[in-house]
Amino acid sequence: METGHYLRCDRDGCDHQETVPGITEDMIGKACPNCGDSLLTKADYEHWANVVEPQLAALRVIEAEAIKQGIVGADDAKIIFDINHHNGASTVKVDPLEGVEQ
Repeated sequence: METGHYLRCDRDGCDHQETVPGITEDMIGKACPNCGDSLLTKADYEHWANVVEPQLAALRVIEAEAIKQGIVGADDAKIIFDINHHNGASTVKVDPLEGVEQ
């Protein structure tokens, strides 16, 4: 399972989003280059570290075990699974990969 991490601006109307290699505590308060608002609040980081990242870690373990047992092949990914916490709200989005028949 590959994970793409990104920071998104909290200001209403600002659509800035940037990809980052991981979400780390030193990113708290990083200013949006478009409007200057925060890309990562302390509350959002704490939720990420205590809720979202452990969920992703559990999914990595499940995926590794499924591959190990031959339930799926390493290249059989058929969905995009997105756990997002932004502006005090959590969302989970599951989408099929483009071009993959379900």
